[in-house]
Amino acid sequence: MKTIKILSALTIILFCAIAFGALGVHGLIGSGLAILAVAPVAGFVSLKELRENRGALVKDLQKILDTAKKENRAFSDEEKTNRKKINDDLDAMDTEIAEAERTEKRLIEAAAIHVNELNHEKEIKEVRNYSFIKAIRSQLTNGKLEGLELEMHQEAEKEARDSGIILTGIGIPSAVLAHYKKREKRDMTATGTTSVSLDQGGMTIQTDVIGFIEALRAKMVVAQAGAQMLTNLVGNIDLPGANAVATGTWEGENDDNAESSPTVRKVNLIPHRLGTYVQVSKQLLLQSSIGAENFIRNDLETAVRLGVDLAAINGSDSAGQPCGILQVTGIGSVLGGTNGAAPDWADIVALEKEVAVDNADIGALAYLTNPKVRAKLKVIEVATNTGIFVFPQNESMMNGYRALITTQCPSTLDKGTATGVCSAIIFGNWNDLIIAQWGGLDLVIDPYTDAKKALVNMVINSWWDIGCRHAESFAAMKDALTT
Repeated sequence: MKTIKILSALTIILFCAIAFGALGVHGLIGSGLAILAVAPVAGFVSLKELRENRGALVKDLQKILDTAKKENRAFSDEEKTNRKKINDDLDAMDTEIAEAERTEKRLIEAAAIHVNELNHEKEIKEVRNYSFIKAIRSQLTNGKLEGLELEMHQEAEKEARDSGIILTGIGIPSAVLAHYKKREKRDMTATGTTSVSLDQGGMTIQTDVIGFIEALRAKMVVAQAGAQMLTNLVGNIDLPGANAVATGTWEGENDDNAESSPTVRKVNLIPHRLGTYVQVSKQLLLQSSIGAENFIRNDLETAVRLGVDLAAINGSDSAGQPCGILQVTGIGSVLGGTNGAAPDWADIVALEKEVAVDNADIGALAYLTNPKVRAKLKVIEVATNTGIFVFPQNESMMNGYRALITTQCPSTLDKGTATGVCSAIIFGNWNDLIIAQWGGLDLVIDPYTDAKKALVNMVINSWWDIGCRHAESFAAMKDALTT
């Protein structure tokens, strides 16, 4: 990473030196490379030559002025003619120089953009080589990191300091989480094989190994629904929002206008620590295969994903947890009954209505619930004897909107005498749900606690918050009975 930055700086300096300096530029930017031709061509005058020629004309003009001044006389007719010609030539040359400078400025800007693109591509290629196993194994065996893993740790420490966070283990920066998208393939895997003859098809199945954050976002249900991700944040974040907007009123010809005062509010996002740990065998950490690397990444990804997803849906807003949608004050509410009730078509439509009446039915609109509710709605008809069910068979749509399913949506809520059996159904504009992340991950390696079992505990800390831009963008039924 540091090498790339140094090369990038030197390259830009070289472009600037060519553009403004001794060689002159007439460049072609093409085929993905900046091609600079510095040899003069017939009829072409470089910026350097233009400036030199202008300087010579200024000297001639100064000579005319000095001669008349020295002899204490007025300009002769010839001197006046020469002076006018020089001034006209200078005006024309100034115009030409200005155009040449504009041209070279464009070339330099294009070159700088190209260098930055190359630099970005090289950075992505570098972080793709980051290995979780190598980082963990280095910490276990040497007590220190080396190479790319050390450099990434230092980058993570910088991000953490900027966010007011202190790392105690291996730092994994946002650059790794954002760009770790290298698709590795292996031709042989034991998945799906048995000892039965000719039943070794799994040995030829090609397996794709995808990056950490790519997998995280793909598997987070709220992200699929349309939640906005804010990553690599520094400090607390305030998102401004409007509570009321200005409205116009009809008035008499000479009546005073009625006052209309819009009000604003802030959605405050601050880091909340999400911590967990996973166990990995020492034998697995000795492996250097793609499969072992994938296993470690999946374990880390799952540990974080489940926590963030659950907090976004039903975070308690206490004991260090962010506030999830079901706990946001002011969201629309659809009630089943005093002791809960089986959800029906009217409830699903009512959820949509609760959002629409507040003018919030725009954006990424979708339902979210759990498998128990889906199963219940698949056997409940929209109207008796129609054969049309609330949740259509073999579809992922309900009432014309996407319907996402996750066991993270609670099914153990209480309502009256229905204790621990109520489920939630949410509908809303998921673009108004904000998931914020500060820095990357802090990974502490503990080889001692379960040493007698040859297990290594990997303690993970990360920092997140959940924000809802408008409570009116969501509605929920929290007492749906499924049995």
